[in-house]
Amino acid sequence: MNERIKQLIEQCETAYSDRNEDGRIYTEFDKEKFAELIIKECRSIAFHKMALDVAAEIDQHFGIEG
Repeated sequence: MNERIKQLIEQCETAYSDRNEDGRIYTEFDKEKFAELIIKECRSIAFHKMALDVAAEIDQHFGIEG
């Protein structure tokens, strides 16, 4: 997995402990926030590159093979 995707995932996780259990720490993942961050990244690439092949730029940025 691409390092940038890992960073975005970390931004969408919230850690909390459940007092009803044995003191474990759980994480909650905000899927909507993750999608919004991905879209913002894609828009940023398109805006700054103004390339004809924006899809290829996005794939390259996130390390996705098309």
